[in-house]
Amino acid sequence: MSKSYALEFLATCQWALEGEFLERMASVAMREDFDPIGALEAKNGRRVSQITEMRDGVAIIHVNGVISRYANLFHAVCGGVSTEVLAKEFNAAINESSVKAVILNVDSPGGEASGIHELSEMIHASRGKKPVRAYVGGDGCSAAYWIATACDRVTMDATARVGSIGTVVSFVKRPDAEGSKRFEFVSSQSPNKRLDPESEQGQTAIQTQLDAMADVFISRVARNMGVTSDKVKSDFGQGGVKIGQQAVDAGMAHELGSLEALIASLSNGKNQSTTASRNTKTQHNPNASHWLALDDTSPESIINALREQYPDALASFEQQTETLSASAALDMAEDADIPMMARKLSTMTEQSASHLVQQAQSMRDVLAASGMSGSFPTLLNHIEDPARLVGIVIHEARAYDDESSDLERQISGMNDPIHRGYNQADIYKRRKER
Repeated sequence: MSKSYALEFLATCQWALEGEFLERMASVAMREDFDPIGALEAKNGRRVSQITEMRDGVAIIHVNGVISRYANLFHAVCGGVSTEVLAKEFNAAINESSVKAVILNVDSPGGEASGIHELSEMIHASRGKKPVRAYVGGDGCSAAYWIATACDRVTMDATARVGSIGTVVSFVKRPDAEGSKRFEFVSSQSPNKRLDPESEQGQTAIQTQLDAMADVFISRVARNMGVTSDKVKSDFGQGGVKIGQQAVDAGMAHELGSLEALIASLSNGKNQSTTASRNTKTQHNPNASHWLALDDTSPESIINALREQYPDALASFEQQTETLSASAALDMAEDADIPMMARKLSTMTEQSASHLVQQAQSMRDVLAASGMSGSFPTLLNHIEDPARLVGIVIHEARAYDDESSDLERQISGMNDPIHRGYNQADIYKRRKER
């Protein structure tokens, strides 16, 4: 990547990025010896594509360095991640049944504005599916802060920084190469295309675009944090950053805490860290969950309150506890080709019945592969009693070995196309005849 291409990359993108870091990126791009291969070697080949780790059922997605829409060579120089990769990793964690909760571990100055809104909306839409928390241990600035606020809660270290709300675009004017001239023609039907950034008209157009994007940024942060846009404009740093407790007091974060404490809290099934009560500044959040309002705590009152305040949730719960009808149980058993299970299935919920049928089908397949299909009815009666089931399997296998010289195994031939298997009654009958 030549110096000119690196500068064009910076100049043609709108950035939601902490100012000092943008200057550092520009200084890298200005280097005459900018070499992406050398940059990769300087990083000792460290791969940044694997950004998620699992700890005690909690998926930790690392949002570190400059954020871009797609992976690019600046990641090799300055570190970073793309919204494309973050979206894939986040969706995988949300949809993985073994994941109890998700933490976005944020330490980023921000990044390219493109793609940030889409990613943050996806994160916000996942609220309620499972706990999603943001932890800021260093910088949670600009685009990174936008993403963090989309989570259920924002926890930050006492020395961490959040804020830098706004957008910025940078232009660097380079002199033409010696002896060369550049001519550019724009279609007359497109007067606002390629405006000169040095002209008043060009600067006005650019400023209008940035302000419009900043309005979206501010409105989404306000919604995510349960405050008004005016509060974001006045109290959330006005483009600057706030540190630790100052940020919590301003409503920019929910609490102070540590990453380890947050992981421990979520792995234990708790929805908030233990520091929330003493570090959170109380404020009304229309997007937050509400406690169930109860007159008393008797079972009848709780059920009535649930039915009145959360009818959909109660209906879903009651549906999950309903047992299958006789006809539904028979249909499920016949579809699985195990009709003898129908009576058992009629006493179970649909989810439990489906799980039991899958277990029975797997056991039947294993027995068939072992030439022991005849034992399936006996073993099926004890499928929910693992200890008893193992004992019967061991007994039947030993009996089969003892009688292997006398019993006909399941061998198919021209005159015997049907698998006979072995029968438990035949085994005991032959033993008595000895």
